Amino acid sequence: MTDVVEQPTTVDVASSLVWAAPTPPSETPIDVDAYALGKTLETLIALGAATSVRSTQTTLGSSEAGHQCDRRIAYRLAGVPAVNHVQDPLRAFVGVGLHLGMAELFQRLDGGAGRFLVESHVEYRGVPGTVDLFDRFTGTVIDWKSTVRSKVSAIQRDGPPMPYVVQCQIYAAALAAAGEAVRTVALAFVPVDGQLSGLYVWRAPFEQRVADEAVDRIDRLRRTLPADAHHRVDRLCPWCHHYLAGSTDLAIGCPGA
Repeated sequence: MTDVVEQPTTVDVASSLVWAAPTPPSETPIDVDAYALGKTLETLIALGAATSVRSTQTTLGSSEAGHQCDRRIAYRLAGVPAVNHVQDPLRAFVGVGLHLGMAELFQRLDGGAGRFLVESHVEYRGVPGTVDLFDRFTGTVIDWKSTVRSKVSAIQRDGPPMPYVVQCQIYAAALAAAGEAVRTVALAFVPVDGQLSGLYVWRAPFEQRVADEAVDRIDRLRRTLPADAHHRVDRLCPWCHHYLAGSTDLAIGCPGA
């Protein structure tokens, strides 16, 4: 699950909105009040998402520790506020709902037996995180990933994104340091547009080396200004919290390509 390490930002919602009925997009007769309510709900949801703990955190957690762009990590380590809030929040809400549902389910299945460790907050060499699920019977760290069927097919073909792998290995290292008998790590990809039978699990041995190399890299980048850090340009740059198109001041934001 995405790491959360800061308190949420307080927002005066009432003063942040303009309460005006929008004009419908066409001349087709519609319920104007219902349309206005829909736009108001969109605004409230977007505002809530943009000011959530997840969106406003500036410190680095396990979920970003394996990202291949040094500059992105350097921004987090320097505490630079996000400048890019264009991401649609709906997919993230679906992911949060999946995690909450799985947590309740496995806590109920455990019934106090102690086999399953659920939503456990950990820290490894200063890098915090939240372990979705640890099965003490098999020694497996499991991280839920909500996705769609087309992406599951790509992951089956090409393997999981490296940040996911590093994230799970850091969780495993943290649990091992706390005395748990960790043997394997697993990423469970759940297609939200499919059925349970479409769940795909990627599994690998626990390798503390992967976690240590990631944290060593973070330690090096703590001493690097974002402007001096190497940046890796790819098609996902516009989704980075620190992407700022046309930026000439790298202390504020990165222009990507």
